[in-house]
Amino acid sequence: MNLILNVVDYCNHKDSMVVFAAVKALERIFGKLIAENEVLLESPEENPKKQKADNPKGIVKDWLFQQVERFHNLLIQFLSTDNSPLQIAALGCILSLEEKFGSQVHSNKETPFFTNRYYHSAIHALVTSKALTEPIIDSLRDKYLIYDDVRVYTLINLERELREISSKQDPKNNNLHSENAYLILRSISMPPSEQSLTHFLVEPPKLPPDAPDAPEQPLPSKKRKLSLRAPPPVRVRSLAEHKKHFQNCWMEFLRMDLSQEVLQLVLGTLHEKVIPFMANPNVLMDWLMVCVSLGGEYAILAMHSLFLLITKHNLEYPRFYPKLYELLEAKILDVPYVSKFFSLTEIFLKSPLLPSYMVAAFIKRMLRLCLISPTSPALMMLPLIYNLLINHPTTQVLIHRTMDKKDGVLQLDTQFKIQEDPYDPNETDLHKCNAINSSLWELKLLMNHSVPQVASAAKIFKNKMSRKTEYNLKDFENKTYQTIFEEEVKRKVKRGIPLTFQEAPRFLSSQNFVGWSVPFK
Repeated sequence: MNLILNVVDYCNHKDSMVVFAAVKALERIFGKLIAENEVLLESPEENPKKQKADNPKGIVKDWLFQQVERFHNLLIQFLSTDNSPLQIAALGCILSLEEKFGSQVHSNKETPFFTNRYYHSAIHALVTSKALTEPIIDSLRDKYLIYDDVRVYTLINLERELREISSKQDPKNNNLHSENAYLILRSISMPPSEQSLTHFLVEPPKLPPDAPDAPEQPLPSKKRKLSLRAPPPVRVRSLAEHKKHFQNCWMEFLRMDLSQEVLQLVLGTLHEKVIPFMANPNVLMDWLMVCVSLGGEYAILAMHSLFLLITKHNLEYPRFYPKLYELLEAKILDVPYVSKFFSLTEIFLKSPLLPSYMVAAFIKRMLRLCLISPTSPALMMLPLIYNLLINHPTTQVLIHRTMDKKDGVLQLDTQFKIQEDPYDPNETDLHKCNAINSSLWELKLLMNHSVPQVASAAKIFKNKMSRKTEYNLKDFENKTYQTIFEEEVKRKVKRGIPLTFQEAPRFLSSQNFVGWSVPFK
C-alpha cells in the first residue's frame, strides 16, 4: 500500500516524464483494484451498509478510495496545464476510471451505467482551462466522443457548466470560457439515427421504447465534486435524449456573450452542424434575429439559418425577404462574405412561387449597386440577375427589347428613352417600390464600364435567354483586380500585335527629336 503513496507522490515530480509515467502506472494499479472490487464506487465511510468502518477490509477499501480521489484531483490539475501529453494522459485516466466503475456496477449485477462521477470535473477543467490545446481536443474527439454515452454526458456536463458560468457573469473570463466551450462543442458529431447508437464506453441496458427519461439531478456549485451516490443513468440509447441535451447545450452556449470570431464561426456552421440535430430548431429564431440586426457578415450567415428554418422546419417569418432586401446596400459590398451572400441570395430567390414584383425589386436593387460596386461584387451580381430573369420569366418585361421572330434573340431596345424611373430605391416595401414598372436602363451604362470584364458581363443580357445559358456563380467568386490582371497576362494571343506600320531605319534618329539639337553619329 505504501508503494501506492510513493507513486502518487511522483505525480508532483518536477520532471514531466516522471509524472507521465506515474500517471500511467496509477491508471493500471487502480484499474486492477477496481476490477477486483477492492475499490468501490462508494467508500464504507459514506455508505456504512457496504462495509462497516471498523472492519479491516472496510478500512483498507476506504483508504484506497481516498487515494483514488486524491489521484483524481491530481488529474484535474493536469488537465489545466499546457503540457499536451500530460493533458491527454489525464483525460484518458479519468475516462478509464469511469469505465472501470461502470463495469464494477455491472459485475455486481446492478444496472450498469456511465457513473459520471469524475467526468463532470474533467469538463469543468477543460472549459475553464487557460491552456486548452488542440491535441487534447483532438484526443477527446477521436478517442472518446466516438462513444455514445461519453457524447451525451459531455453535452449534459457542458450544459450545466455553461449555465453556472452564465449565472456568475464573469466578463473577465467570458471569452476564454466561450472559446473553450466552442472547441468542445464543434468536436461533437451527432448520430444520424437511433440504430447507430451501438458504441458505448459502459454498455447500458436495453430499455423499452416507452421507458421514462431518467430525472436529472442538479450538481453542487461550491465544490467541483459529484455526490458519492451517482445520479440515475440517462437513456443513452435514445436519439431523442441525445437531441434534447444537444439542443439544451447549444442554447446555453448561445446565451453567452460570444466574441466576434466565435460568433462568425458558429453562424458559419449552424445550418449544417447544429440545426439538423436539434429537437426543435425553431427555438433559434430569436437569437438569429439578434444576429441579423447586427448587420454585415453576421446578418448574411444568420439569414442562411433562418431560411433553413423556414423551408425545412415550417418557421413562419414573413419579414424574411424585406430583411434580405434591406441588406442589399453599399456597405454589404465590403464584408468578407459578400460572395457567399450573393450565392445565398440566388438560393433564397429561386422559388417560382415568389411574386414578380418581389423579384423585380431585388433585380433593380442589385443593378443600382452594380453602378457603384467594385469589380468583384459586380461580376457576381450581373450573372445572378441574369439567372433571376431566367427563373422568373415574368420579370423579363424589365428588359426593353424587340423580339426577333427569326432567331428569337432578345435585344435591348436602343430606341427606348426613359424620362423618369418609377422605381423608388428608398422604399423598403417591396411592392410599393414599383420596381416591376421600371426598366433595366442601368445595363446600358454597365455595357460601357471602365473594366472590360464588367462590360462583357453586362452584354450577356443581349444573348438568348434559356435555362441552358444559366450561369454558375461559383465561376465568378473571388474575382479581383489581381486575378483579372493575371488572366489577361496568361491569355494567349492568336497572332502578333502590330505596333507600327512603318519600319524605323534605326533605333534613334533625328526624326524622333523634332525641335531638338541632338548630334547623332
